[in-house]
Amino acid sequence: EDSTPTLSKGKPSPIATVMEKLADSYHRLERFDDAIHCYAFCLQAYDEHFGHDSLQVGSILRRVGRIYGERQDHKRCVRALQRALNVRDSLYDGDYETRVEDSMVFLQLAHSLTELGSYDEAALENYQSAVGILEDIHQLSQDQDSVENTISPPSNLTNADRHAIHEHNTYELLLKGYSAILILLRRKENENPEDDEHIIEVIHHIGNTRAALRQYEEALTSLRHVLNYQRRVKGDNHLSVADLLFNLGNIHIELGQIDEARECHHECHDISSAVLGNDSIELAENMM
Repeated sequence: EDSTPTLSKGKPSPIATVMEKLADSYHRLERFDDAIHCYAFCLQAYDEHFGHDSLQVGSILRRVGRIYGERQDHKRCVRALQRALNVRDSLYDGDYETRVEDSMVFLQLAHSLTELGSYDEAALENYQSAVGILEDIHQLSQDQDSVENTISPPSNLTNADRHAIHEHNTYELLLKGYSAILILLRRKENENPEDDEHIIEVIHHIGNTRAALRQYEEALTSLRHVLNYQRRVKGDNHLSVADLLFNLGNIHIELGQIDEARECHHECHDISSAVLGNDSIELAENMM
């Protein structure tokens, strides 16, 4: 017998807020069936009181989608999260809190689409949306001088959201997104994928992100790959080559590889001075 409380149509239920908190607790305890049961009540209550395209409905759908994703029920996950994003599209005001939540939704949606198969284009689009949002969030964090680029949780996020944000700083989420994009692009590009400009750009992002995460050896592998491509396509005396050499030199310094760092920085200086001239402000900044 269904024990879900009944609602008076058009009136908000005083139980809904309690049920939402209870559902969040069930979710954290991985009692997913109980959580879904409570969220279903909240959806009905919020839909009747606030409307089917309200922020409250979208927030519950997002959490329901996350549960389905954790249960590997990817079809239901996709349906819930796509509906949640449709709600947010009608309400989106570009504020910080919305961007934090949306980045999580896009990552989960993209993962579920990938798991379903035959949806690579849609998955790629959602991963690209996620990393675009995360880049914006990261820039905002830098502008606000946040500690170690960690996102400070907005006040109205659920506890599940707060946990996810504390567990993953912007760089870790970006690495997850870019790594998934790389897999999808390589699958899409059948001929000479490593010569594809978009793939090289993603590998460059991965290298920079790994360096920010202090995964220096992995960063060197990615950035050397990009350097070889740039030398082959643009020539040895291009500023993009100089920029990569400068960053590679900095990574070698972090690894204590002074000779390698000196070699990279000397070549960077030679290229930059040849292209920009010895009196260039950019050259002077690189030497500081």
